[in-house]
Amino acid sequence: MTWKVGRLVRSLLMPAAAGVFLLSSAASSADPSVHGVQKMVLNTYSPGSTGMAGPVTTPNVLKAGRTYRVTVKGTYSAYAAALMRGTTSGWHLCGTPVSVPRKSRISDVEGQDAEFIFAEPKPNGTFCPALPFVHRNFVISANGPSGPFVHVDPVGGDPRQVDADHSYVYEITGTGDRASFAVLDSNTRDNYGTLTIRVRPLGG
Repeated sequence: MTWKVGRLVRSLLMPAAAGVFLLSSAASSADPSVHGVQKMVLNTYSPGSTGMAGPVTTPNVLKAGRTYRVTVKGTYSAYAAALMRGTTSGWHLCGTPVSVPRKSRISDVEGQDAEFIFAEPKPNGTFCPALPFVHRNFVISANGPSGPFVHVDPVGGDPRQVDADHSYVYEITGTGDRASFAVLDSNTRDNYGTLTIRVRPLGG
């Protein structure tokens, strides 16, 4: 008799619990702050002359006031492949580039990532700079592709050395709009390589 009562109680409670679960799921899907990781790939090549490669934009908005962690990984080149190979007459290569699998329209050696330039070509007769050095060409807009785009310091401030995986972490605050990412460059027509960007909410 007790078992039957218990089963009856459970059968009465289960639909209510299921209803609560469904309501919670519906609320979560409507709340932009609870989206999981949003992934984008920024191709640093662009045939236009807009002063930047990209932007790429998160599929979903970032909730206003909420903190998001942005992880950027990869390498690229802001110079023509022949210059990076050191095979162009009148030029020499400074630093040590990396070789990567084909990721964009050109597959070749690359000399920078989201934070550092660690290899670059220079005209003969020009001394090589001290490499690597930090650049500020990776920029973020918390207000979508219309900008403004600004460089954000990585978590912990400017890194002291090139990350072995060429991966850097940033934190941004949502504005109720989507976030966009780009690489500044006056000539993106000779660029190649990609940066993989992942955005996820913190806390909650």
